[in-house]
Amino acid sequence: MSTSRCVNWTVWSTLVSALLIATQVLAHAKLVESHPTDGETVPSITNEITIAYSMPLEVRYSVFELYGSGVDNRAPQVSRDVIELGGAISEHGGRVIRLPLTDVLKPGWYTLRWNVLAIDGHTTEGTLRFLVQD
Repeated sequence: MSTSRCVNWTVWSTLVSALLIATQVLAHAKLVESHPTDGETVPSITNEITIAYSMPLEVRYSVFELYGSGVDNRAPQVSRDVIELGGAISEHGGRVIRLPLTDVLKPGWYTLRWNVLAIDGHTTEGTLRFLVQD
């Protein structure tokens, strides 16, 4: 391989690598897993909600709010009744967040809202709805 081809290949591979890294850095944190999952019906949740993101979060600058009426009306609704959560617990380098419940959830629809700050400085918000049944 000639020297100019080797230099060209090196330049191109460096540019491609830089673009791939930049794409990962500019990505927002996305919800990748949760318990319960969005739309799931669960028999009960006694101690916590667990959510996992695609990149580590700055938990102290992130907000998690749980709303619910504890009424099984067969349709998910956003309630303004705030359910108290314990402090968010960060695990696996900030990618997994455990949200302790301070009380057992009554049957009904619940909505978890979040506004999180990822370590890349971008914020992401979203909701997760689930139904608790007896």
